[in-house]
Amino acid sequence: MTAGIRLILFDAFGTLLKPRTAPHSQYADEARRQNLVVKDNDVQRTFKQAFRRTNAEYPNYGQPQLDPSRWWSLVIERTFEDLVTGNELQTALPGLTSALIQRFSSSRAYELYEDVRPALATVKSGWPGIELGVLSNTDPCLHDVLKSLGLSDEFLAVQTSWALRVAKPDPLIFLRAIQDSFRPDQVLYVGDDPEEDYDAACKAGLRSVWLKRPGLGAKGWDDQFDEECARETIASLADLSDWLRQHSS
Repeated sequence: MTAGIRLILFDAFGTLLKPRTAPHSQYADEARRQNLVVKDNDVQRTFKQAFRRTNAEYPNYGQPQLDPSRWWSLVIERTFEDLVTGNELQTALPGLTSALIQRFSSSRAYELYEDVRPALATVKSGWPGIELGVLSNTDPCLHDVLKSLGLSDEFLAVQTSWALRVAKPDPLIFLRAIQDSFRPDQVLYVGDDPEEDYDAACKAGLRSVWLKRPGLGAKGWDDQFDEECARETIASLADLSDWLRQHSS
């Protein structure tokens, strides 16, 4: 077995998935379908504000106070409340909210990075004893997104911060995800965020690899990360098989 690894967990967004177009542009598109007159750059500004405000009031997609649909409904309403008149918004809001929640629960909003399917196939064929899973800061809509993309059957389990009631970078999320099924040192975590993914997984006792995709404005590495940690990087999921070979026991 490769370095004792029995499970590889992947982050979802930025690692396996990416928006087909910028989320605020998709919000603006759906608003215009509801006959609301909005500009993309205005929606970009208000969406960021709405998301941050709602997340500050109800962290982790509302867990435990709100269900995810109510949480996203707040984000949507707050995104558009200053861009259109109150009457216009209240008329359009039910249809707009439904359309956006459905869109962001499917392949209409997201697509896979090109390296995902080949990388998963290579790991499964080359290391059949290693299970694959997903662990991400998101709500249960992730299950629908992966199913819509035809990827859900690739994984032993898909777990979300909302369901586990704790979010990265808290190391507890990793321990809850593996529970009694695996020891932390038997699990490799792969993600694109150096703090929430790489460092948090390391603190939980997992092995970890930072997926630093080139040309995507990858998040920087703070001084707190030592040189030894910084070397555990790959530029593409296509490099994961090489990493596994290099770390074979």
